[in-house]
Amino acid sequence: MKISNLVLLIAGNTQLSSALPIETTSSALAHRASAELVPYEHLEKRRTIDVWFFKYSEGRVEFQEDISSMASKIADAIKGLSDRNSCAHILLHVANLAIAYHATTSGNNCDTTAQTKTIRNAVKKTLTHIAEVGATGALIDMRHGGTWTGTLAIFEVAGHEALTDGGTMT
Repeated sequence: MKISNLVLLIAGNTQLSSALPIETTSSALAHRASAELVPYEHLEKRRTIDVWFFKYSEGRVEFQEDISSMASKIADAIKGLSDRNSCAHILLHVANLAIAYHATTSGNNCDTTAQTKTIRNAVKKTLTHIAEVGATGALIDMRHGGTWTGTLAIFEVAGHEALTDGGTMT
């Protein structure tokens, strides 16, 4: 099953099927298509950031690394792509999480004016909420009012079984 198809089913975003091309054989992810969607609306409104959380009663994410450290690594990777004006996708592991990120643009430049700290804070708040409510993943849609859109999917994985491309971020 592709996580992109799973996210497409849950979020209803037709652009995600090509944006998040992660293959997985994880049976834990296979049944998440029926997961409860929990909207999170407590992020600052300076930028438009929509977050959907995947929650079901089978457990919660137990992070293997500090939330601030994970958020910094993810934000640095996102801003690094933006600084290179790249709409490439990122597939990586941060601790016990599978991370998929893809940027799109309706203009000529695939960059964001959002600062790294703004992205980091959005990711940190999302990871904190995942831990607090026992969610098993999240989909974050980031927009800043320009032509750039960043889509970030975070899913709990056991080991490194969910990635078929990409690498580990340490």
